[in-house]
Amino acid sequence: MALALSTGNSVYSFILQTVHDNIHRYYDQYLALYESELKENYEDLRSILDAVEARNPEIARTLAEEHVLHFNEYMKKREAEPGVPAQEAGSS
Repeated sequence: MALALSTGNSVYSFILQTVHDNIHRYYDQYLALYESELKENYEDLRSILDAVEARNPEIARTLAEEHVLHFNEYMKKREAEPGVPAQEAGSS
């Protein structure tokens, strides 16, 4: 959200806020809070910020896409695990 707000683009910020608000409930359900994953998440976000600070949008975009895809795989893996409610599993 900080990156979105830093653009000064209110439409982009609104869209990203909507995505953020809706996806957050899936984080709690499908992402564990393992220290290794938290560290990986932090390092990914730090790398994205470094690319933004270096004014390298291509690298920032690539890193952001890789981050989303990677953590989406974690979510899919957890979704397939026993104990995940079917109505939530089908809505991600």
